[in-house]
Amino acid sequence: MKTYQIAYKNQCISHETESEMIDYTLKKIHTYGFEYFLFRLIPRYGNIATHSKTLTNYPKEFIEQYESNHYVQRNPIVIHCQLSISPIIWNEEVFHDAPELWESTQAYGLNHGWSQSVHDSRGVVSILSLARSNTPLTELEFAEKAADVLWLCNQLHTSMTARYLPRHEPPPKPIAFLRVSPKS
Repeated sequence: MKTYQIAYKNQCISHETESEMIDYTLKKIHTYGFEYFLFRLIPRYGNIATHSKTLTNYPKEFIEQYESNHYVQRNPIVIHCQLSISPIIWNEEVFHDAPELWESTQAYGLNHGWSQSVHDSRGVVSILSLARSNTPLTELEFAEKAADVLWLCNQLHTSMTARYLPRHEPPPKPIAFLRVSPKS
């Protein structure tokens, strides 16, 4: 455990621009053996399609098709990740109820993927999806990289919530005292 603490301690994201965050994330996912990533921050009381914030290097044409077909509303990955922090490995069975999305994903080279979510105490959900065109994900690879992917998802979540959802603490409520009148 101490090894991970040392390895992760010095890996904080402090990049100022989205471009720098994308570059940082690309370097990380390439070391994990993936070509593409999509990170989505979903505020608690927001509409996924209009209020979420996304960083990605997915093909532009795929994103345009995804948005124009409103896939986010029936994407089994998004649905799973909003309800669970368990990672999910993409396959045909996962997309059983959205086969057109599975076909579109594969048509753009997003053939093998893995998604991980993070939920915070404010109810904000972040989803990090990694994809590649070749080589299915093995159980051994998943086991070796699960901590790294979860850590990256947490790093992005922390950075993006600080940037786009600054914490506004409500002013403290005045304390009301009840005056008890003495018994006569």
